[in-house]
Amino acid sequence: MRHTVANISTALGQGAIAIIRISGQEAIEKIDKIFTGNLVKALPNTIQYGFIKDGNKKLDEVMISVFKAPKSFTGEDMLEINCHGGSYITGLIFKLVLNQGIKPAERGEFTKRAFLNGRIDILKAEAINDIINADSAESLKLANNQLFGKTSQMIKEFYERILMLYTKINVSIDYPEYDDDYLVTNEIALPEINKLIEETEAIIQNAHKGILIKNGLKVLILGKPNVGKSSLLNAIIAEDKAIVTDIPGTTRDVVEGMFYLAGLKIRLLDSAGVHQTNDPVEKIGIEKTKKLIADADLILTVFDNSKVLTKEDEEILKLTETKKRIIVLNKKDLNAKPKLKGENIILLSAVKESNLADLENKMKSALDLKINDDLCYLSNVFHISRLEKVLEALEQAKELINKNNSLELVAFSLNSALDVLKEITGENYNLDFLDKMFANFCLGK
Repeated sequence: MRHTVANISTALGQGAIAIIRISGQEAIEKIDKIFTGNLVKALPNTIQYGFIKDGNKKLDEVMISVFKAPKSFTGEDMLEINCHGGSYITGLIFKLVLNQGIKPAERGEFTKRAFLNGRIDILKAEAINDIINADSAESLKLANNQLFGKTSQMIKEFYERILMLYTKINVSIDYPEYDDDYLVTNEIALPEINKLIEETEAIIQNAHKGILIKNGLKVLILGKPNVGKSSLLNAIIAEDKAIVTDIPGTTRDVVEGMFYLAGLKIRLLDSAGVHQTNDPVEKIGIEKTKKLIADADLILTVFDNSKVLTKEDEEILKLTETKKRIIVLNKKDLNAKPKLKGENIILLSAVKESNLADLENKMKSALDLKINDDLCYLSNVFHISRLEKVLEALEQAKELINKNNSLELVAFSLNSALDVLKEITGENYNLDFLDKMFANFCLGK
């Protein structure tokens, strides 16, 4: 029997109410001792009114929600004490709860128990945390679809297709006299495996997109000093985030702002100007900028529209030639000098905030922000690592067929793919992985 646990589920501070959540086989019995009502006889899914008492002393007027196993979030008996939201009274009641022999819940322990008791799978458990941490419309939609089971269903259907092929191969091995419609040869298996490989690659590609949706896309503003990089950042995010002066080299470290584009979070990075310098602090900032180029999802290369291109400008163009980029000619109100051509070029004035809407449209196009409305994407690095293992197993099965190996070896590779998919849903798991995953949750969830 797992011990009964409790924790505060609302943010600490002054507020109208606070919620203390308790879960475990002894939850109702133990809290009944400090409540003026009768929780033991309470019907499931009801709210009980009364007072929390310490001996004969009433501490607070409360409402307690009662949920009984197995029809609760954790699958265990659960209570939620709704008390007044002051830090002191909440702490006082929580301490009284723990004094009943109840242990404080660890991070994510309630959700972990929901998983271990079969109420949710791993994907839904992760989605709960993603909903709490969602900071854009699209990341919330992604998390909700995962919570509502759309992502789990996608993986289940993919799993069933591999399982069907695996089953048919085993029938063909064990019962060669079986109906011809059910028998599988290498020639029959190969096209299906090719389809599975294509589908796995598509799921992996979408998983990378899912990570971007959840974490935000990085857009780097790059250029030599005094071309208006900081002014551009301030104009895009509509905030005086970066210091703007006429002195070259003012920005010596990375300044980050945030805005939303097509419902997605964009992390906008204003970098130190790329140029030759003897200043040791500026040199460090420039080296950081060069590292950011590799990680950026999009680069806005900024040039002064009123001046001819310099060697430093040419170096910036060369540094970014293999990256997604938009060439920004700033200071459009001044006489044009740069000789640049191409589709991804935009003329604007950061100071006067002109043509910013056109820039946003070019950014949407460059970042390819056309996202499936269903958003059935996996969205963390662990998922991608497991899918890459699935892909490896399927490609191994394909290679075995191409070399005319026996179906037994092909079936072994398919079985490996099935085992890895179970790790994504949590049918196969180890406790160390669970502990690490739920350690990222908040207390009381």
